[in-house]
Amino acid sequence: MTVNVVRRFFRTATGQVESAIAAAAPPGERIAGYLHAIGDALRPASAAFMADLAVHAFAREIYEQNTAIAARRVGELIAAGVSSGEFRPVHAAFVADTAAATMARIQSGAVLAATGLGDADAYDELAALVLDGIRSALHRPLASLVP
Repeated sequence: MTVNVVRRFFRTATGQVESAIAAAAPPGERIAGYLHAIGDALRPASAAFMADLAVHAFAREIYEQNTAIAARRVGELIAAGVSSGEFRPVHAAFVADTAAATMARIQSGAVLAATGLGDADAYDELAALVLDGIRSALHRPLASLVP
């Protein structure tokens, strides 16, 4: 595995992901589109390629950098949705940090080991989890729901 192959893979994937959300207007569609696009971009990667990403330091570093960039982007999209009123008033930085932790676990292979979900499918599940959490019709803090 060469540095150029890994960089080209992630450069292409990043272009595909950003293109997927460029046309999506509401923040919810943009977050779903973004996370699903990451999954779609990773889907063609073979198990051997993903294993090489985890084993080779330079490849792992490139994947980690791309994961960090994606996590920041998710945070921006969540904050935009909270500001626009599309999402309930969540702590956008916390939700983004939680998503980032899951993205790091996906990237490291921990999610695959714990659940059997490949990276692409794990990103699809993450999209559903994040959106279900922030789109709630309840606009009250959880503490006010406890008797």
